[in-house]
Amino acid sequence: MIEFTTADILLAILVLAGILVLQFYRGRKINLALQERVIKELESVFKPLDKIYQVIGIYVGFRGVVKVDNPSIERVEVTTILMPRHSLLYYPISLLTVRMDKVMIHLVPRGRIPGEAHVVRRGYYRLGSSRVIEGSELMKSWEEEIGGTKFEVFDSSNLSGHLLEVIRNLPDPGLVNHLALVPENNTIFFAFRLKPEGLRENLEALRILAERLFPP
Repeated sequence: MIEFTTADILLAILVLAGILVLQFYRGRKINLALQERVIKELESVFKPLDKIYQVIGIYVGFRGVVKVDNPSIERVEVTTILMPRHSLLYYPISLLTVRMDKVMIHLVPRGRIPGEAHVVRRGYYRLGSSRVIEGSELMKSWEEEIGGTKFEVFDSSNLSGHLLEVIRNLPDPGLVNHLALVPENNTIFFAFRLKPEGLRENLEALRILAERLFPP
């Protein structure tokens, strides 16, 4: 039987504390850099007239409202949620809860959304897309495969073609979680996995979609 002395226990505690501290600073650095990247690309693509950002838990994301200098777009509301890389103890749990770094955008156009349509990456909603999308049982629904990723499509207004075209033109369609036209709150909703190499392309695709649907 292995016996541990008080010195052994103290050494183990010190080593663990050191690992936790190192991971805290490393994870904080990564998450802050990701937040800065999102803000930089968001403002570069949408040219804000005014902006308000609110931090969520310092290192795990932020919310923002950006008023836009664009004849087709009134404002962009963004939420970024990041994996808690700064917390070595919580990170394994977040693999089951948060699952990924993600950006969620509600774009409010300067016109009325004419109908409802959703394209959702299969498996994104654990309870199923039909449990999340209100009234989905009344919509036409089918599946599409784009770039090796399977998507569920829900459409009540023959507008899903616009959404599918956006996803097909992205360099990495697999980053898309949910793209939708939602007349109830008059927004274009876009949720996607946050990766620096696909961020700007996703934001530009959203802007172009709004400009096509609501030309100046």
